[in-house]
Amino acid sequence: MANNAARQIERQPRVNKPAEKPNRQVPQGYSPEQQALRKLRNVFVTGIVSVSACLSIWLLSVQANNYEMNTNIQQQEAKITQQVQTNSDLKANVDELSRYDRVYKEANKNGLKSNENNVKAVDIK
Repeated sequence: MANNAARQIERQPRVNKPAEKPNRQVPQGYSPEQQALRKLRNVFVTGIVSVSACLSIWLLSVQANNYEMNTNIQQQEAKITQQVQTNSDLKANVDELSRYDRVYKEANKNGLKSNENNVKAVDIK
């Protein structure tokens, strides 16, 4: 039965109907309320875009500032590391130059003699 119905539909002549276009009413003008809403929407969208642009520019400036500060911090840390190394080298030189045997040799070379009565013990803190 289903086959017969399908065959009958196939045998019917096809009629090409022109595509119906929906009837659209083109607005002649907008009412005052619609105009006000459109203007309000345009102002709102413009405001949102402006605020977004300002925030983006501000964020980029903050990131640039942050990058510059990090660069300065790294430079200062490098200077500190170099100064610490210099200080440790100088401390090693002082320790080497203040050894007892070296001081004694220099004193003898310059004509100084040690007098045990004039020697006092000093605590180094």
